[in-house]
Amino acid sequence: LLPDVQESRALARMLAMKARYQVLKNDFAGAVQTVSDGLRLAKFIGQGETLIQKLVGTAFQSFMRDRITEMIATPGCPNLYWALSTIPRPLVDVSESVIWELDNISRVLPVLAEAESAGWTDAQAAQKWSSVMKDLGALSTADFGSDEASLALAIGSVTFAEEARKRLEAAGFPKANLQKLPAMQLVLIDAGRELKRIGDDLGKAHLLPAHLGAAIVEQQDDKFQQWLRENRMSSMAAVIGGLLYPAVVQAKAAETRTQMAYNRLMTVEALRMHAEANDGKVPDSLEQLSPLPAMPGPYTGQPFEYKVETTDVAKVVTLTAAGPTNYQPLRVLRIRLSK
Repeated sequence: LLPDVQESRALARMLAMKARYQVLKNDFAGAVQTVSDGLRLAKFIGQGETLIQKLVGTAFQSFMRDRITEMIATPGCPNLYWALSTIPRPLVDVSESVIWELDNISRVLPVLAEAESAGWTDAQAAQKWSSVMKDLGALSTADFGSDEASLALAIGSVTFAEEARKRLEAAGFPKANLQKLPAMQLVLIDAGRELKRIGDDLGKAHLLPAHLGAAIVEQQDDKFQQWLRENRMSSMAAVIGGLLYPAVVQAKAAETRTQMAYNRLMTVEALRMHAEANDGKVPDSLEQLSPLPAMPGPYTGQPFEYKVETTDVAKVVTLTAAGPTNYQPLRVLRIRLSK
């Protein structure tokens, strides 16, 4: 249940704290076991159907990944290349939940589906409109349930109705029905159809492997953001989509970032193993790594960008990951290999 999911956050933080303490004590075997427990918790929470459960499970992975990074950075830590390879990619698969949430907006807001098949009076349409406002208030931080917000959107629906009428007429909706239905019902019918269309477009790329679909996800997100800017004052679908869809779109990016971090840490461990076998020397390129290969970046399926600098006391290796702009804080990892 969702309340249990929220309570599990405290357990994940406790495991992360325990692993950090074990690393400080150079108890690497204990830290590996604790991180393993944390990853099992992440997978357990992430097996739920909802996107919230997937995102919480992904967040737990980030707690544990930070502990893995601390271990690798601690002198005396055994090489974790093969340990990291046992972590499934992805450990928490968000694709199914993303597609479900994008494709089932009518289950989240059932009035949208009802509007398509029911004949309402003006009073009934106003009541249904109020119901949608309450549902939106429960799904977001915005207070759509307040009298002021409902009134503002009700006034705005006059503008929404004219544009909704045009779109429905262009889609072949019977003109005779358009003239009979209350304006608010037209707005809700149009919103349901537009959200279904936008959701289908946003969901397509999530059917592909990360290195094939990630660029398409970014393109579709850019297209979605442009649609929001162009329609937020003339479409109820843009109001609802602007609230509900961004988190769904960002979920796949979070999954890909997690895979990127694991693959890059495995590449770090391959570098450490190479240096250990070659008197502290690192290769001129990742292709020269031996005995273990570097892992690719999941965003492109290509190797990480690799750069080596030499100082008086250390080799500094920089691994840069490809990815969209929201990767920026995580794109660069610098590794200092002391002589």
